[in-house]
Amino acid sequence: MTKQQENNHAVLPGLSLLFVDGRALFCEGMQVLFSGRPGIVDVQIAVSVGQSQTLVGRYPVDVVVLAPRLPDGTVFDVPRRLRQSQPSTKILLLDDRFHLVHLRACVQLYLAGYWTKEVASEELERAIHQVHAGDRSFCPQALPLVKRWSGESAYFLRDLEGPWSRITMRELEVLTLIAAGKTIQECAEILHLSPHTVDNHKNRMMQKLGVRKIAELTVMAYRHGLVD
Repeated sequence: MTKQQENNHAVLPGLSLLFVDGRALFCEGMQVLFSGRPGIVDVQIAVSVGQSQTLVGRYPVDVVVLAPRLPDGTVFDVPRRLRQSQPSTKILLLDDRFHLVHLRACVQLYLAGYWTKEVASEELERAIHQVHAGDRSFCPQALPLVKRWSGESAYFLRDLEGPWSRITMRELEVLTLIAAGKTIQECAEILHLSPHTVDNHKNRMMQKLGVRKIAELTVMAYRHGLVD
């Protein structure tokens, strides 16, 4: 972020913040680190989607700093569930390290930004205030890959190459669930689709990625950060 960008995003008062991450120790550390910082009046933490939905439904939350992977949800469905509780809440993805598939989800789901835990706390704090002020914020690795629509606040990914560029968001969601050990029937129930539709998504995805076995698909999901 340039000095001019920093100056363009003054700290707005009264920021209520929620960190959502499956690791309790990380959440507790963020709560201690950000409590009392300029403009931040409240810092809540949650280690599951269920806890975060309860907090967002009960208290006003301006910015949610969200891990892409949680015990009871994925980057593809958690934002929707949080927005059901509080539509105005801005969501900033905070990844362990840079993963293109998570950046893609961030852009296509119109989230407020994408950063990684490799960043210093001061930079993350600036990003949080930036999205609170109504803008989008991306880490240095992501900036070359995103482009802003002219005159609009929305962003899109620049043209990407390789098989992952042809995988749809629904196929990525199916891949995440299968790699986590879910059966086709369980995937169908979670996604509110028929087993036949889920199986079609799986088969098309495997064809695009050039794999023939579920085990190969699972390895790819682990390699690209879709599951832990």
